[in-house]
Parts: sequence; structure tokens; C-alpha cells
Amino acid sequence: MNITKQDLDVLNAVVTIEVGPADYEQRVEDALKKVQKQANMPGFRPGKVPVGMVKKMYGKNILADELNKMLNDSIHKYITENKLEILGNPLPKADEQVDFEAGKNFTFKYDIGLAPAFEVEVSDKTAFDYQVVKVDDALIDKYVKDVRKNYGTPVNPEVAGEKDVVFVDINELDETGAIKAGGIFKSTSLGL
Repeated sequence: MNITKQDLDVLNAVVTIEVGPADYEQRVEDALKKVQKQANMPGFRPGKVPVGMVKKMYGKNILADELNKMLNDSIHKYITENKLEILGNPLPKADEQVDFEAGKNFTFKYDIGLAPAFEVEVSDKTAFDYQVVKVDDALIDKYVKDVRKNYGTPVNPEVAGEKDVVFVDINELDETGAIKAGGIFKSTSLGL
């Protein structure tokens, strides 16, 4: 397996992973044997389906799955070992198509976003304001009220109170006073 990184600019790079048969054949064989033990086909006892038939039926899918697992492990290991500061996750290049039938050597490319480098200089002359929040009973009561309002269970009383929130549905009506099919519909809330 060969992994290379090509910097496109300061913030973008492409990681290329070249995989050969020596890298994945053993993993694919182990996965085929595992599937063979679970295979159930007419004419064969459960778990006794020939490996050739399993490979013919499921070989491409198993190859794709094993390559995907191996690529995920490899690219994350490469990023960690090379201490690359990236933004987000590596994205497979959209224009790259992999033909699992044609070859045994595969090339995969991933776009990565690099974190910009910057420095913050702090010296003895740098001053910061230290904010102290005074926590008193009024602040705690306000916080509890906000939590109750945002996460409380709504109820449907007969009469709305002074500080209640009323949820309403607004429907467009036709000339007979019935709700118009395909008309305007809006749900909203109103604070009293």
C-alpha cells in the first residue's frame, strides 16, 4: 500500500492511496470463508457451499467491503501519524470511479481540507478582562423559568393566562367557511 499527499493550496490537499493484491487478498479470503460458513444454498448443506460459488456470488461485494474497511483505517492512521490538522472528514473524489472487475491494483483519492495555520502571541503585556458573574436567587429563578418554558410539557387549559403561549393553526377558508383544499396553512405561537 502506498499513500501520498499532494498539496493543492494552503487549505486543500489530495491523499492518494494505491492498493495492490498483497494488501487485501488475505482479508478477502478470510471474509469469503466467513460467508461460506453462513451460506445456505439449495443442493448444499448449510455452511458447505463451495468457496468458488460464494466468490462468484458475493466476491465483488466482499472485495468492496474489505477495501472500504482497509481504506478507512489507512487514511485515519496516515492522518494521525503525520499529524495533519484537517477540517471535517476526508471525502472521496467524486470523479473517481473504481472498476472492481478490470484490475487488481486500485487507486483511491480523497480530498481533505487542511486547517489554516495561525499563531496567537500572548505576552506579559497582554491584558484580559476577567468577568465574574454574580449568581443570585433572581438569576437562578430566571434560569429555571426559561428551562420550564423551553422544555416543559404543554397543557391545554380552558382559559389562557397572562404569560401563556398560545399555539394556533391558521387555515384559509373558502366562501362557505370550510377549510379550502390546497389553501394557505400556517402553524404559529403567540405570547400573550
